[in-house]
This record gives sequence, structure tokens and C-alpha cells, in this order.
Amino acid sequence: MEAKNFCELGRKKFENREFLAAIELLDRAISIKPDYFEAYKIRAGAYMMLENLQQAIEDFSKAIEIQTDDFSVYHARGMAHLGLKNNQQAIEDFDRAVKLKPNDAGVCKFAGAFKVMIGDAKGGLENLNRALELNPEDAEAYNSRAMAYLQLGDGDRAIIDFDRVIEIDPSNTEAYNSRGNLFLMQGNQQKATSDFNRVIELDPTNAKAYYGLAQVCLLLLKDYNKMLEMLNRVIELDPNYKQAYHQRGILRFRRKDLQGALIDLNRAIALGSEDLEVERYRAKIYYNLENYDEALAILDRILKLDPKDITSYENRSKIRYLNRDLTGTIEDLSKIINIDPTNIETYRDRAKVYFELKDFQKVIADCNLVIQLESNDAEVYYLRGKAYSYLGNIQKGIEDLDRAIALDPNNIEVYYNRGRSYLNLLQAEKAKEDFNKVIEIDSNYALGYENRGIAYLLLKDYPKAIADCKEALKINPDRIDPYCYMSSAYLRSRDFQAAIETATRVIEIQPQNMESYKMRGSARYELKQYQEAISDFNQFVKLNDRDPEIYLYRGTAYAYLQDNSSAKIDYQKAASLYQQQGNAAMHQYVLNLLASSQMSD
Repeated sequence: MEAKNFCELGRKKFENREFLAAIELLDRAISIKPDYFEAYKIRAGAYMMLENLQQAIEDFSKAIEIQTDDFSVYHARGMAHLGLKNNQQAIEDFDRAVKLKPNDAGVCKFAGAFKVMIGDAKGGLENLNRALELNPEDAEAYNSRAMAYLQLGDGDRAIIDFDRVIEIDPSNTEAYNSRGNLFLMQGNQQKATSDFNRVIELDPTNAKAYYGLAQVCLLLLKDYNKMLEMLNRVIELDPNYKQAYHQRGILRFRRKDLQGALIDLNRAIALGSEDLEVERYRAKIYYNLENYDEALAILDRILKLDPKDITSYENRSKIRYLNRDLTGTIEDLSKIINIDPTNIETYRDRAKVYFELKDFQKVIADCNLVIQLESNDAEVYYLRGKAYSYLGNIQKGIEDLDRAIALDPNNIEVYYNRGRSYLNLLQAEKAKEDFNKVIEIDSNYALGYENRGIAYLLLKDYPKAIADCKEALKINPDRIDPYCYMSSAYLRSRDFQAAIETATRVIEIQPQNMESYKMRGSARYELKQYQEAISDFNQFVKLNDRDPEIYLYRGTAYAYLQDNSSAKIDYQKAASLYQQQGNAAMHQYVLNLLASSQMSD
């Protein structure tokens, strides 16, 4: 049997969709006639139908070697390359087909449509314009050209072409949907709605049209109830419509239906959504559900895919901060700053974290950058002022706090911290004025009363110091420090019994509070309760053996009890400590005591 016979039998098998039998017969034809163009062409078609695209390409290539001027072979090989996503080779074959058949509208249209599909809008336009010159009634060509115009940002021309598609084919639902989406992008609610409704009239089961109406509700009408109704309809018609699950999940999140939102967003991912917005919202949901580990895992994945996603760095930094991973928080905030060096809020947030890490120099550096970008940020002056104070530059800190107050005159924390700075400088009158302002702003601010009490102590206005401490304790009865300051005020105003009672109250609550032992011991000393005073001083020394004043007081108490040996030991210790401290006057005073006849052996 001749090659021609095998080829004809193979063709018939191909036409009957018996592709394996066709290939077997065409193999025979080619073995007899190795340069049989038609056999290679038909066998390549059979391989394509069996989805063996690489073998199809080899047969088409062999056919082209034999006969170079058959446009259909180039076109078919281009289709095979398209199936293997060999886009460049596909374009070359489609272009060759067009050159061989420049007056074939179908060949031009297909080449143009493919180029538009892979993003080559300009190249596609050239082919589509030619196709429409040859066949001005081709709705598909107009549709493809409209898509090319959309890629090029020419919405008006795209609408003209969609109009032409609909004029030629009034039942073309895809054209209505596409034009409706374009009207939606242009903000034309009436025309967008009209197009989507027309699709539904033509095809009541068209999920894309309902999705388009949902977008109209979201973007133009802000009607979220109607939007939810449309999305429910989309999913009812097409349970695999991933964008609908995506949008419904976001809507449910905004309505605080976290579990429902999570179900929808998980479904979108299961259907193949690769939109990072879905993952961002899933991370937000897990964050709100306090499942921080899952939220972190999602954010880590997002940032691997998009290392410049500022929002995800912001969200991860919040979770790391909640987990007290301050180093990780700094790392994320620094990433944001690297991406956007003008992000004032992030410099401010990083300065706050550096403050918690007690890295005050970096606090100041970040605050300086914020002030360069925004000179009227009261919070940053406040933060920098506190940092200067912690570094010992209290006066510079006060200057920043002054600036913060000028910008925000009712910020209670700034007045409080400036008052504390004045106390550290022993400027009690200025401190008192600031704490007056604190109390004026918030009459239940316990620390305002407590610290004003300290200012009154420094001003030797002991009754007011005591009154303020009592007021602080009314507001916050669990605080210890007001009792300590009250005890000191009572001691200095020579109400020794009240000093003893107040110090005892502190010791009952906090047995390791050494200052209270010192104050109670001092009060007992003044009341000539020397043995009880010595007992308190002993407790103090157990907690702090480097205070010369305690040894001096205890030595004198021993002296009053005629225990000169113990008194001498304490005086010697006091003299040694005063000398170490460089206090020459007190050192000499104690030496004089030791030299007195009372201290002789």
C-alpha cells in the first residue's frame, strides 16, 4: 500500500476522533515517505488532540521544513506553543501566519487577541485593526480590541468597541459585563447598573453580572446590605466564585462577624485565590481573635511574597509588641522606615519602643527625625524630653516638655513629668505649680497629689504635704509611697508618734522598706525610746550597711544607754563612711565624738 493510502486512512481516523489509530496509520505513511508534508500535519493535529503538545510541535516543525508557506501549520504550531505557555514562540508563529495570510480576518484576529491576552496591547491592536478592516462585523475582534484599549488606559475607545459588539450581537452578555465594569471604574453608577441588569435579563444565572452589581453597591452606592444580598446570589449561582467569597469575607469582617469572614476567606484561598488582600484580612481576623501565632504565620508568608508591604509590617509589629518581642518590633518598624523614610508615625512608634528598651539615645535620634519632618508634634517633644531626663540632662528635658505643653496645653502626662523633673532639680515651687495643673485637669489623679505632697515637703509645708498624701491614698489606697512621704512629714514636723504609726503601716505592708525603718527609728530616737530605735536601725543596716547617718544615730542611742563599746564601733563605722563619701565636716564631727571622754575605753 502506498503512503498516500495510509495518509488518507489516517485522515479518516482523525476525522472520526480515533486519534491513536490515526497516528499509527500516519506513522506508516511517513515511514514510506519521510518528507510527506500532509502526514506530518495531520499527525501533529492528532497529537494536539491527545494533548501531547511537544510531539505536536515537533511534527509541525517537520512539516514546515518540508513546506514553508502553509499559514495553517504556523498557526497550529503557535496554538501548541500557547498550550505550553511558550508565549514568544507562539507570537512568532502567529505573526508568520499573518504574513502568509494577511487578508485572512480570522488569522489576524487570533494573533491580535493572543497578544492582548499576554499584555502586548500595542501589537494586538495592529492585528485587530487589520482584522476589522477585513471583517467590520466581527464582534469578537471588537471585543478583543476593547480589551487592548483597556490595557492602554483608553476607556472611552474601549466603550465604543463594546458598543459595537453589542450592536452586532445584542445578546452578548460578556460585552455587557465588560462595559458595565468599565462604567463602574468610571463611577457611572446608572450605566453600570443598567448593563449588569441587562445581562441578568438575558441570563438570570449569570454570576458575573450579580458580582458587578455587588461592586456597584460597594464602590458607588455604599449600600452594604444590598451588596451582601448580591454576593449571596453570586455564590448561590456559582459556588466556586472565589472573588465573591473574598468580598463577602471582607464585608463580614467589617460587620464584626469574624468567624463568618474567616470561613469565606478560607474558601477563597481553597478556590485558588492568590490575592494578598485575602491573607491580610485573615491575619486581621486572627489578630482580633487573639490567635497571634496564626496571625504571625500569615504575615510572615505575606512578607516573603511582598517584602515591601508596609501594612503587613505594621500589623506584625503590633503582634510582636503584644508578645513583648521588642527587638522584633523594632525590626519591623525599621523595615517600614526603609521603605518610606518620611513615615512620621513609624519613627514615633519606634522611639516609644526604644524608650521601653531604655535606649534613650535612639529615642532622641528618632524624635529628632520626626521634628525635622513635623515640628509641631507635641507627643515627640514629650518623649524626647523624658529621654533627656533619663540621660541626666534634666534641663534640656524640661525645655522639650515646655514645647510639648505649648503645643498641647491640656496634656496631663507632660505636666506630671515636668513636675517630676523640677523635683529632681529641687525646684519645689515650680514642681508644685505643675502638679496643681495636673490636679486641675484631673482631680482624681492620685500621683498628682502624691508628688505635690513631695513638693510641699521640700517647701517645709508639712501640713499640706500630709493632706496631699492622704488625698492620694483616698484615690489609690494600695500605694505605699504616700505613707512614706507622710511619715517623713510627720517626722520633720516633730509629730513623732504619728511618724511611728505611719512608718509601721508601711512596714506591715512591705517589710523590706528600709526607709520606713529609718524614719520610725529616728522618731523613736527623738522620743528617747532608744532600745526600740536601735532595733529599727538594726533592721535598716541589714538592708543597707552603707548609710553613715544610721551608724551615727545608732551609736548615739547606744551612748544614751551607756553602751559605750557599741557606740564606739558605730561611730568608727560612721566616720569611715563619711570619709569615703568625701564629707569632711561630718567625718570630723564623728571623730570629735570618738575623742570625747565619753568614748574613752
